[in-house]
Amino acid sequence: MSLRVLLADESSSIKKAFELALQDYQVKVQTVHQGVDVNEIHQSFQPDICFMDIMLPKLNGYDACKALKDDADTPVVLMWSGFMELDSEKFKSCGAEGSIEKPFETKTLRELVQ
Repeated sequence: MSLRVLLADESSSIKKAFELALQDYQVKVQTVHQGVDVNEIHQSFQPDICFMDIMLPKLNGYDACKALKDDADTPVVLMWSGFMELDSEKFKSCGAEGSIEKPFETKTLRELVQ
């Protein structure tokens, strides 16, 4: 059985990085580009883990995570780019289990998944 990853991010490069970094897990990556679509895709895809950029359009990653956590207990890891800060208060209140700064090392991503 393959690992199902829901990736909420606009970048096709990030999707490719996930697929390559997690290829040993026979990963299936489903992407969503807008925060407002996370719950709908989550319901149909049933991922094992979700990764969300905090800068999603139409609903940011913090709020999309909180909305998802209200309906599901799937682990969520928030992602952000190095040119900005992760808001520690919003991170705590949204219910995410982890965070990772982009660009990330393959080893770091694999450790989060495990």
